[in-house]
Amino acid sequence: MPKMVIKKAGYCDAGVIDNIERMCFEDCYSIKQIRSDLLNTSQYFIYLAYLDNLCIGYISYSVVASEAELLRIAVVPEYRAKGFGTKILQETYREILNVADKVFLEVSNRNVGARTMYKSFGFEEISVRNGYYKDGSDAIIMRKVKE
Repeated sequence: MPKMVIKKAGYCDAGVIDNIERMCFEDCYSIKQIRSDLLNTSQYFIYLAYLDNLCIGYISYSVVASEAELLRIAVVPEYRAKGFGTKILQETYREILNVADKVFLEVSNRNVGARTMYKSFGFEEISVRNGYYKDGSDAIIMRKVKE
């Protein structure tokens, strides 16, 4: 696997994040929302993943009090199923645990690969939001408590 570099995103990276959003998600964030999150550096954290000079994905999470919510892990389609999503989470997970005692996330019940990855990090499924996504799939709520 080529060496991946993780860098904290800045306001100037909004366009890159927007492009990845459009490639990866049907319910993508607006550029306005992305810029707002990038400016709110006390609550929102976004890291970009690069192979050489090509941004292939990103991770974002928010922190309130001692709880974090993993908002997105996005890998552009041509780099999926190659371990990059796992590597992105692996590289940033230490940062998340520095500021949070619990981490929550939601994932589509149809996204078996992501659910498997999260379980490998110790996340447990704690609840379901039936029919949550536009495609009718359920949202699986997962949690990891700091050990």
